[in-house]
Amino acid sequence: GTRNNRDAIGAVVRVYRGRRVLTRQVQGACGYLAQSPRLVHLGLGDRPDIDVAGAHAVDIDAVWINRAGAPLPDGVRPPQFEIRDLTELPAIVGA
Repeated sequence: GTRNNRDAIGAVVRVYRGRRVLTRQVQGACGYLAQSPRLVHLGLGDRPDIDVAGAHAVDIDAVWINRAGAPLPDGVRPPQFEIRDLTELPAIVGA
């Protein structure tokens, strides 16, 4: 066809965690003459044994907020990013 949606505008992403469902939708714009980034961000938590491993299981990049500098539990693959404080997060997400 002659039409496509290469930016996935309107696509819905759902992450299931127990009985919780995190849902996000890709939006094209929010406001008059506006354009929104076509990224979907989901927060999964700070428990590496559950949240980091879960992010890896569904191919989501994991950022572990490791305030205490604790070691990863046995058998947990390291996250793509590890930070000590939320002030480090903008550098990772490009904000």
